[in-house]
Amino acid sequence: MQSSLPSKGDIRNRFIFMYGMYVSIVLILWAFVRIEFLYIVPILAILITVGYVNYRINAKILTGKPLMSSDDFGEYTGVAVTPIDKEGQIRIRGELWKAVSEKRIEKGAEVKVIELTKNMTLFVREKAH
Repeated sequence: MQSSLPSKGDIRNRFIFMYGMYVSIVLILWAFVRIEFLYIVPILAILITVGYVNYRINAKILTGKPLMSSDDFGEYTGVAVTPIDKEGQIRIRGELWKAVSEKRIEKGAEVKVIELTKNMTLFVREKAH
């Protein structure tokens, strides 16, 4: 299965284009509005620095493994926040999710995720101790 996450090359190209446009705008301002070159250098330095830091942060975030993906929901366990009598809520890794179960599960019980259904609801079973 092909990942929908952008590669570092894709992210780099987007940032190069975006900051190329910013630099172009600054140079157009310098050429046509006659802003002194003394002011252009610090503006360009700030844009380049902010762009580089922004690129590094976003590249790390966007190419990292998602906290949760639909492919590995079967590996997660959580805790029932409400009683699950056909439908309820569970907490997994700090996030609240709607959950359904075939049998009643009491509030506070540990549950195992079986699958993610089409409507973003988790099908769960009480975890065997």
